[in-house]
Amino acid sequence: MNKVYLLVGVPGSGKSWVASQLQDKFYHVPHDSHIGEDYPTILKDLASLAILKPILAETPFSVSQFVKVLPNLETVYIIEPYNTVLARYKAREGKEPAKGDATRQETYKQRARASGSFVGSSQEVLEYLRGKVSLGRPSRLHHPSRWGRNRLV
Repeated sequence: MNKVYLLVGVPGSGKSWVASQLQDKFYHVPHDSHIGEDYPTILKDLASLAILKPILAETPFSVSQFVKVLPNLETVYIIEPYNTVLARYKAREGKEPAKGDATRQETYKQRARASGSFVGSSQEVLEYLRGKVSLGRPSRLHHPSRWGRNRLV
């Protein structure tokens, strides 16, 4: 079963940016492409295929639903100064983020510490994940599917 790396952070923390920087090394399955679907099960199904890249997913919500179905999961938390998150979100969405996002970021900090997961800024997480994959790894995909921006063909 393929390793699944789950980027965890509030909206505007840099999850999508990190994933975009790693598309050559990871098979990215963007959450936004699966709204209303059973995203954890989609990741589980993909992890069982013969994909020659580790899987990279992101979530702005509960990690526990992923832990239940993905035995080969590593959570990686992106924590940025909240003023950075606020500026990014405003620039992208044209409005203020949800009031609970600041509190959720504090909860993520606590969960990362408690679980021993890697936690860092988006740049630190990018470097950490780059170190997780070897250069020159094959990137062929073997099974047809309907999922993700980097869709299996």
